[in-house]
Amino acid sequence: MEKDQSETPGSLNFMEVQQNNIKNLKFQQSESDFHTIGDNFIVDKKYLYVGNYYEDSIKAINKENGQKVLIKKIKKQGIDQLYLSSVINAIKIENHFQHENIDSNLHIINTSNDLYIVRELMNTDLKHIIVSSQELTDDHIRFITYQILRGLLYLHSQNIYHHFLTPLMILINQNCDVKIRNFTYANPRSKQVLNRWYRSPEINIGFEGVFQKYGKESDIWSVGVIMLELFTRNPIFSCGDNQEYSEKFISILGTPSEEDMFFLDKDYKILPNQSKQFWQSFFPLANPLLVDLADKMIVFNPEKRYTAIQCLKHPYFQDLYIEQEDIPCKEYFDHEQLMNQEEEEKFTQIEEEISTLAGKSYLKQHKKFQVYIIQFIAFQKHLAGFLPLNPRLIFYNLFED
Repeated sequence: MEKDQSETPGSLNFMEVQQNNIKNLKFQQSESDFHTIGDNFIVDKKYLYVGNYYEDSIKAINKENGQKVLIKKIKKQGIDQLYLSSVINAIKIENHFQHENIDSNLHIINTSNDLYIVRELMNTDLKHIIVSSQELTDDHIRFITYQILRGLLYLHSQNIYHHFLTPLMILINQNCDVKIRNFTYANPRSKQVLNRWYRSPEINIGFEGVFQKYGKESDIWSVGVIMLELFTRNPIFSCGDNQEYSEKFISILGTPSEEDMFFLDKDYKILPNQSKQFWQSFFPLANPLLVDLADKMIVFNPEKRYTAIQCLKHPYFQDLYIEQEDIPCKEYFDHEQLMNQEEEEKFTQIEEEISTLAGKSYLKQHKKFQVYIIQFIAFQKHLAGFLPLNPRLIFYNLFED
């Protein structure tokens, strides 16, 4: 006797779905799906509390697959709306750029008062490694820098730049796997000098607007500075203000030529002439190839700085770089989807954006809803019955913003 498909567990009533447009299919979690863990973190019941991390974050474990995760809470009430807009932009960037060296969210949970972002739990970050007693060999430095550049190549290929790269922004685990994190300040529309120790000259002392033209080049400067700090265990351009910053880099790079100073703010006065020093004289024990690469990355004129792909092809990474694997992102990223961080967005618009992102995340988390959508697509394509469809093909680009 043929089995009635309408009674098959998890099957979809096609007649009922036919009356609904797929865009109107909304799957909402109910209160029964959540529980409270840690310091009043209201999250999906599959997450079990492990311990505190930072003030606004906890460590947990996904009991469905055993994965250790970090859950960050962001309060939606009484918080700067511009910051919330930047958080939304960061989530959109993470969702698009799926790469092993780029940190991404695993789950977005939206409640009435708070937004929760679930990520893979990494062991630590480069800032903590640098100040620790952990030995850092040239092999360590090379592999870490290589992975950062791989991530940047992927981002830069779609004109996304981080703008805030510091050792704290580079996550690392015990296997020396690296991920670039925190895209809250990516592609800003106004100048933000957040930590001048790692900022390039065009950001620190350039005129307003020039940083937008050279965002990718600025990231390369930051990576070069981080690479040398991994070797010295001290920041090479630590300073209190822009004047001290200039003194620091000019003592090594020398006074730039008139040609190279095209981006300087008109009120900024450069120091008297100094000659460029040899990097090797400052770091005599460093691998000469590391020093040579630094000389290509930490360059005053952004137009003369190496790109991410040029860095990857440098002899320092000769035994690591694989042209077929170290590739740019080929999937177009629509910059128009990013919220304007210069203007205060209406709370209702921000809430709509958050709800949309959380809804997409929820769909990805629950396979049964994916099955429903597959069946709906099959019906729309006039396919008869339950034909063996490939979910990978069906879901390709389905949840893109």
